[in-house]
Amino acid sequence: MKKVFSLLFIFIFVSCGIKGYPEQPVSYKPSPIKNPKVKQQGNKVVFFWKYSPRYEDGRPIEKPVEFFALSFDKNPIKLNPKHTKDIYWFEEPIKHLKKTYCYRFFVKVGKRYSELSDYTCIRVEGDYPPSIPFNLKLTEEGILLMWQIKTTVNIYKGNSRLVPPIVYKTSQNDTKFLDIEVKTQNRYCYYITVPKNKYVEGMPSKMICTSYVDIFPPEPPTDAFIYKTKNFAIIFWDDSPSKDVKGYKVYKNKKPLVDFILDTYYIKDNNYKEGDIYYITAVDNAGNESKPVIVR
Repeated sequence: MKKVFSLLFIFIFVSCGIKGYPEQPVSYKPSPIKNPKVKQQGNKVVFFWKYSPRYEDGRPIEKPVEFFALSFDKNPIKLNPKHTKDIYWFEEPIKHLKKTYCYRFFVKVGKRYSELSDYTCIRVEGDYPPSIPFNLKLTEEGILLMWQIKTTVNIYKGNSRLVPPIVYKTSQNDTKFLDIEVKTQNRYCYYITVPKNKYVEGMPSKMICTSYVDIFPPEPPTDAFIYKTKNFAIIFWDDSPSKDVKGYKVYKNKKPLVDFILDTYYIKDNNYKEGDIYYITAVDNAGNESKPVIVR
């Protein structure tokens, strides 16, 4: 009897099988804005947040997305925030000092609304640092930002004049900052502020944009020497100490020995004559050519 019962239990269990979890139902409710932030930049308040337009079930939203702000005592305000990639922000001029600016945010898609975000608040101050000007200079290592007053500054950076209000780097008690995170031919825009504390900064400086262009020649190759016989010569050299060298050019009596860039460290000249002079230069990825090293 026990055997029959056991077999019957196994049969029922196997027949029913183990079904997977049911699929998540489709949602047309937009996902909420999470963890919005705020700061004061001089005479304006800046609210900003990260947002990827998706429904609550994770599907991307392909319809227009509208953003709204809700304060304690006012009707919802429809926003027209600036944005770059997934960073959105809007600025509000400060009209009353010692006032608390406080908002919750929500998203609308069609007739559907997201949940409200948490309140994001700041009490503004009338005493904030002044704006300081700065200049840019291209260097071999990157883009150098320079200002005259030795102080701490927050540096903001973008690929267009639409620079998000998220601090890129902070330079502590200095008059310069070297940005090495740049690529040749890419365009970069910067502005700086002087922070008073974590939430209050001075007026933003004037924005400056530039394209990073490598105009700096590499170092020449080193330790060049020549091995020569009556009928031919072999010219040897060691690598250039520069990091972005893609090859070398060799000239004989100031004329190209070959019409291409060498990726080796030697070359043979089958038409060598006593008195010939060779010039070896390094060429970088941007096409800049070093001063020559001379062998004879």
